[in-house]
Amino acid sequence: MNQVLSAETGAMIPKPALAAELGVSSRTLSRWLADATVEFPRPITIRSRLYFNRVGIEAWKSARLRAALIAGEVA
Repeated sequence: MNQVLSAETGAMIPKPALAAELGVSSRTLSRWLADATVEFPRPITIRSRLYFNRVGIEAWKSARLRAALIAGEVA
């Protein structure tokens, strides 16, 4: 089965695939979801599985990078 549910306006990525893409564990994603300060995009549930909107994830990653650049954390 395809790892990403495709739709022209916004692909959905399952939690295990997103964890692998970000280089973190599935548990870390759960922690980010539980911590409001992380502002991690909310998933949708399909048949008891979590899926994340690709557009939301990319926006979150961009915001984190911008914040790191402003704070001088990234050279």
